[in-house]
Amino acid sequence: MIERCERCGEPRGVNPVCPDCRETAQRVSRDEAEETTAKAEGFMDSPPWYTRMVHQSFWRQLRLMNSMIRAYLKGEYREVPWSVIASVVVAIAYVICPADLIPDVLFPFGFLDDAAVVSLVFRSFEHELDEYAQNAAMEAA
Repeated sequence: MIERCERCGEPRGVNPVCPDCRETAQRVSRDEAEETTAKAEGFMDSPPWYTRMVHQSFWRQLRLMNSMIRAYLKGEYREVPWSVIASVVVAIAYVICPADLIPDVLFPFGFLDDAAVVSLVFRSFEHELDEYAQNAAMEAA
């Protein structure tokens, strides 16, 4: 079960405005980040049945966040602070964990909390994610 922050009520570690969440995010290790990205790739490659009707923008945001973490861990992209990476890791871990605030199998309601967490983190770090997306696009060209 995912812990909720006592101060802000969000899943612990995802709210960049909350001091308690920022402190939790700082404790995410490199190994945890690598493990989470590997699980996220499996989750996105073969999504559970209850996610099949989720809007495509959710998947794009999730893939972009996971890609940024991978690039950071490989040393290919370091233009973002570790606190951003750690918050994104916590958000992705929340999404891929089926036992969260509202169990994911209670579709569509079970996926609403996951979408809210991804949206919160995406909006909080939209500038950093946009910069990464532009950088990745320029390198691919």
